[in-house]
Amino acid sequence: MSKLIKQDVVNEKISYLKIIINIIVTILLMELSFVFTVNLSPALRSIFAVSILIMGTVYCFKLIYRNLAYYIYRIIDDELILERAIGRANYLVYNITEEQIIAFEKYSNQKKINHRFYRTKNKESLYFLEFSNKEESIRIVFEPNEDIVSVVNEMIGNK
Repeated sequence: MSKLIKQDVVNEKISYLKIIINIIVTILLMELSFVFTVNLSPALRSIFAVSILIMGTVYCFKLIYRNLAYYIYRIIDDELILERAIGRANYLVYNITEEQIIAFEKYSNQKKINHRFYRTKNKESLYFLEFSNKEESIRIVFEPNEDIVSVVNEMIGNK
């Protein structure tokens, strides 16, 4: 019998107040850059203003992206699939077979990791997974539910 388990790890709702404050602060910093660079040439003043605008836009994009993106964990037969979803679009990040799994255990901060696939602040519910992927060892931390934990432990036991 084939296994099919899916878990969505979503974030809390985005704070529109943070975005509005970021936009207002960016505009104020642009205006302040004109005040503080009054003795410089117009070209340098424009460069300061554009750089502040770019930094504000990048920060706003990161704020939105970090809060809109969520993770999907799937187990289909003997594969663990990790996806990042933004809106309706899912992006496959890792497709891990049971032969690739090297280690799976509760997460402790001493481990060096490559990627984080969780949204919680509760470190007790996190798991560490190490697997081989094309000549390299990849270490991730994610937040599986008990069904996924038991199936991954079964997958390691079958090796």
